Amino acid sequence: MLNKKPMINVVDKVVLISGAARGIGEVTAKMLAADGAMVMVSDILKTAGQQVVSDIIKDGGKACFTELDVTVEADWEAAVAKTIETFGGLDVLVNNAGTLSFSVCENTDYDFFNRIMAINCGSAFLGTKHGILAMKPGGSAGNGGSIINLSSTSGIVGGANQTAYCASKGAVRMLTKAAALECASLQYDIRVNGVFPGMADTLMPRGAGESMVEAGVAPNRDVLWSAFLKSQPLGLLQPEDIAGAIYYLASDASEMVTGIDFCVDGGFCAM
Repeated sequence: MLNKKPMINVVDKVVLISGAARGIGEVTAKMLAADGAMVMVSDILKTAGQQVVSDIIKDGGKACFTELDVTVEADWEAAVAKTIETFGGLDVLVNNAGTLSFSVCENTDYDFFNRIMAINCGSAFLGTKHGILAMKPGGSAGNGGSIINLSSTSGIVGGANQTAYCASKGAVRMLTKAAALECASLQYDIRVNGVFPGMADTLMPRGAGESMVEAGVAPNRDVLWSAFLKSQPLGLLQPEDIAGAIYYLASDASEMVTGIDFCVDGGFCAM
């Protein structure tokens, strides 16, 4: 006899998502809201973020927008506070915001390297920190929860011309594991997991791909995308594929899952 029934749903969960104005963040926000979550859409892109909220509300969901520069700690404090004030709690925090970059190590400017680290890893640290402060016993939300950090397959497997990016996403991986163990040992009832997307059909990798062509790393876009597709046996990902993994980790069905590398990569890491 089963002792409990897995609950793969997000009904009435309060979710804060960074970088939710487009791409994976936008699709995740709409997917969770469509299934009953209350979503705080946050992004530095104000107009696009507000449009996501309008789309959710038009479809009968619950959402609100807050402007968030993920590299600024005060913005994180305000975003968490606004989420709790608006929806009455915080159950799930998705550190989705990030940037993709390509550069050869010897030609990478140190200021550029630090900027990539701040956007990709520093933001995940700040989101995780303030998520824990709110979710832990005695916090402003205080009911535990799930923190989901978006890394990348480049945080597991190195890649040429990706020095800063690999470093930042590898750091997100270990940040996630350390925070997961801390929360478990302190009995905070907070799970911290990483989602590791492969190459997906979104604006960010398409733009970065064009940059690779301009930098002479690849002869043209067709050759580049052909190489990407060959590296993923199941083919190019769609944002919904990654959002589905986030959905699972946001739900109570994953209540015993923490510190994992959840690869959604079309088989890339199996090769």
